[in-house]
Amino acid sequence: MKTVAIIAEEGARAFQWSVTRDALFAHGARLVYFTECPENTLPRRWRVLPARILWRIVQVLENRLIGATFHYYDPEKTISLPCRFRGHFKDFDDAAVALLRESGAEILIRLGGRGIYRGAILSAAPSGMISIHHGDNRFYRGGPPGFWEVINGADRCGYVVQRLTGTLDGGGVLARGTVAIQPLAAQNRENLYAAADEALAQVVRRFLETGSLPESEPPSEKLGPIYRYPGLKDLVVYIFRAWMPGARRFASGRKGAA
Repeated sequence: MKTVAIIAEEGARAFQWSVTRDALFAHGARLVYFTECPENTLPRRWRVLPARILWRIVQVLENRLIGATFHYYDPEKTISLPCRFRGHFKDFDDAAVALLRESGAEILIRLGGRGIYRGAILSAAPSGMISIHHGDNRFYRGGPPGFWEVINGADRCGYVVQRLTGTLDGGGVLARGTVAIQPLAAQNRENLYAAADEALAQVVRRFLETGSLPESEPPSEKLGPIYRYPGLKDLVVYIFRAWMPGARRFASGRKGAA
């Protein structure tokens, strides 16, 4: 029986992992849950507050339109891991890393949260920490998922399952895929979540059956630019492209195929 650590930030929106969870249970894995508890907050840039408010409104409207719901990381039994934000990085002290090692976890699965991991936490388990990036890291790093592809007129949205390193969305790629783009970012996000969950489950099954992860892709010579929350101008362009009459093809119920 293998021990697998599930890790996410306190109160984080966890990406979909129901297929992965089923694979873990089917193979009799022992799950240990850890909750990252930041002792400080990320610095806020007040000048971007209007754009953040508009983006929140866009998200609420789109989620209601497609019936999407968010899942938050809130396991019943969890071990707290104190950490601190230092700029865009999330640092863990020796005591937190020791808790992970003492759990006997052979691999860590990250489900969500902010910050770029670095240091000893990345090797706290023998097989490292794996996670999903809901974007093609050769063209899109950061987020939000499925938004910038609409802005840029892309035909498809990508995702990767990666073994994390200290480079944002630049880890060892264990699996990748795409889904057909849809008019709304919320729908792209849901399609990416579902497809990436299937891909993560395949990686996990291989690990549980063989004790090793798939071989990583050769390091890419090109990593995409880092995208962040959209500004007001970006949101105006997005609303024009995604919400204008004729753009709502989602009504047909078609989903992007992986």
